[in-house]
Amino acid sequence: MPNIKHILTAVFGLFISIQTAEAIQIDSMFRVADANSEGVFTVTNTDDKKLFLNIGITELTMVDGEIVKTPYTRDNIEQWALTVRPARSMIKPGFEKDFTLSLNCLPDCASDTDRVFQLAVVPTPYFDKGQRPDNAMQMAIGFAPIFVVPAKSDKLNYSTRYVDNQLEVYNKGNTFLNVSVSACKDDFNDTCNKDIKVLAGRRFIMELKPEMNNGSLELNVSTTDKKLKDTRVVIREANNEKG
Repeated sequence: MPNIKHILTAVFGLFISIQTAEAIQIDSMFRVADANSEGVFTVTNTDDKKLFLNIGITELTMVDGEIVKTPYTRDNIEQWALTVRPARSMIKPGFEKDFTLSLNCLPDCASDTDRVFQLAVVPTPYFDKGQRPDNAMQMAIGFAPIFVVPAKSDKLNYSTRYVDNQLEVYNKGNTFLNVSVSACKDDFNDTCNKDIKVLAGRRFIMELKPEMNNGSLELNVSTTDKKLKDTRVVIREANNEKG
């Protein structure tokens, strides 16, 4: 489970900077739903105190190529498509808790594009009655994992462009793409390789570090189930189409 000081992850063309909580661990920052449109995140309390965990949900959609976030609140409860159980829980020190996500609107909300959700996993200290210190306002920094209910796709449909120090990946399809970008010549390592996930309909621009900006990039692209794959070499200033 990740328990590092800083996580920088590219998810769906969103670079999400997350300070991990010293008090908790989460087993994954990205989960794809199973055939029943369900998934599970496991959270572990690594602190020496009880923690109260609250889970918030935000749905991510694409509008004119831009990501729109819709937090689930009491005001739009009739629009909620995703359920998390439990939505809040107390976890004892050293114990873990499973949080189950499920699309609760099927078959009415069946979609020909991905349904994408971002969770807010926020821990706060839990005090038994009479134990809470005066003026105690404590909150550990939590996580923002991504949950995807993927759509079925029968082809890859994307384009790429490499200009100056930027790589553009435009996902024209109906499901997210896993993209491995490599500038490695001999030794394959994190310095010359970057993995990103690009949301359906998203035009994602990746800023290349100097060690990756050498004029030629190899891209390995696949859908979530790995059934559709493509490999291409992108040359700087070239504009390549697929689909």
